[in-house]
Amino acid sequence: AKPSTFGRRLAASRRRPMRSRLAPARLLARSSRRLSTATAIAPLDFTDPRTAFSGTSTAELLRGAVVLTACTIRPFVMNAEMLLGLSTRVFGKTFTDTVVRKTFFAHFVAGESAEGIKPVMQALKAQGVGGILDYAAEADMGDNPLTAGNANQPARVYPYAGEDECDANMQHFLTGVKAVADTSPDGFAAIKVTALGDPKLLERISDSLSAIQGFFTSLDKDGNGGLSKEEFTAGWLEAFDGVTAEQAGKYFDKYDTNKSGEIDPIEWSLMIPIEEVPKMVSKCKKAGPVKSTALSPDELVAMKNMLSRCDNICAYAAELGVRLMIDAEHFHMQPAIDQAVLTMQLKYNKTYPAVYNTYQAYLRRTPGKLREDLERCKREDIHFGGKLVRGAYMVYERERAARLGFADPIQPNLEASHASYAECMTEMLVRSPVPEKTSPFFASHNEDSVRMAVGLLSSGESKVTSDKVGFGQLLGMSDHLTFTLGGAGLKAYKYVPYGPLDEVMPYLLRRAQENSDALGGAPLQRAMMLAEVKRRMFG
Repeated sequence: AKPSTFGRRLAASRRRPMRSRLAPARLLARSSRRLSTATAIAPLDFTDPRTAFSGTSTAELLRGAVVLTACTIRPFVMNAEMLLGLSTRVFGKTFTDTVVRKTFFAHFVAGESAEGIKPVMQALKAQGVGGILDYAAEADMGDNPLTAGNANQPARVYPYAGEDECDANMQHFLTGVKAVADTSPDGFAAIKVTALGDPKLLERISDSLSAIQGFFTSLDKDGNGGLSKEEFTAGWLEAFDGVTAEQAGKYFDKYDTNKSGEIDPIEWSLMIPIEEVPKMVSKCKKAGPVKSTALSPDELVAMKNMLSRCDNICAYAAELGVRLMIDAEHFHMQPAIDQAVLTMQLKYNKTYPAVYNTYQAYLRRTPGKLREDLERCKREDIHFGGKLVRGAYMVYERERAARLGFADPIQPNLEASHASYAECMTEMLVRSPVPEKTSPFFASHNEDSVRMAVGLLSSGESKVTSDKVGFGQLLGMSDHLTFTLGGAGLKAYKYVPYGPLDEVMPYLLRRAQENSDALGGAPLQRAMMLAEVKRRMFG
């Protein structure tokens, strides 16, 4: 089959040289020869403790070294919850809470309230680092089927406890938006869509969206990735009662927005609003996936309420000039989350990137989806905001896919995930069709990935300027990356959780587990902290 126009463009982008896969050292070496057309970035040394910890007190360095050392003791980390319970029984809750608050909590969490985080935010600002605020309180998820039996569940999942609870979560997010405006105006507020609606509803919406996409594939008889007018009309007449060829043709003309003579996946994604599906399938000649996954009236009301909560947060953030980052979640809910984010971006990203989506590089589909989203932003004339992460649910996703007989959505190995991250970075920095409206955010504790991004910026290969690019790491992790980037004048951020001690305990346990696995350069960070303490004490 002859490729569609859209298919040819995407194929061409895949054939371009994968510059992002060059070793970071080669990228940085090349940058020194091309600074005349590039962002002026001084060479970065991520191993210099004096630079990395210039704004960190000796007491904080010692505390951090102790905490990170404790995280390397696997029996301690794996039994931390039991040990906390034992300490509470033997020494009392007050003593136990005090020890945790002065150690792990102080290292990984900014404070217990929006007011209490101000000293941490001010200290970050003094070092050229912004904040991504996240209200990290959560319920005990031990009995939740989404997390039970899964030792690798590093990202939080909200339990659904009714619409009132979703309204309460919205209020927490609104408080976080105000806290960003008050303490880190150039920062972000992190939002999780599963806190604003029933995760089961998100799964149902995702099923419906997948069925709509499957309908597109069934109409694409020649398999070229686009629907000709003939294919569309024939398929529409075959699927629905009471439709004439002339009506189907007019419907095609309406959504062939670029007048290319075909409807491509981007046009299709905006063609059938999910709330219109029940009405549309009432005319189906026979039952099929689109009809069986159509939302019920009650589900449509629940979806409307969820989107209303999202909109309230976005409107308030826009009023205060605060940007939002929408977290990625489980694969089977992600299509619904992506659709909610797109709805908000079409409304709020017209003049600046107010709403950022999150792209998980360890998913096989991500590079292609990223290309489509960049192209959609060009067509809709909106700003693209995208946070790139590697991903947090690998074990869960693979276990679920195997259990249900689905294809594994995850890249086959770590090297493939690294390559995907590099490819996505290149798509945003080098190949974006709208570089002047592209704002990438690289959330990574991987030094090679950070160096690659800096290399593309300093070499002039990046079409996106450095003032539109952000870098982020978790509070208490990879400080040598964050503070070195901030000290060099790049846009560096810390992901800053806050909330009551009892409610952020699951978050603390995950951070301890991540560092026990040597993620985020914890051994290097600990060694650099101790080296800086030694330098200060003994010269």
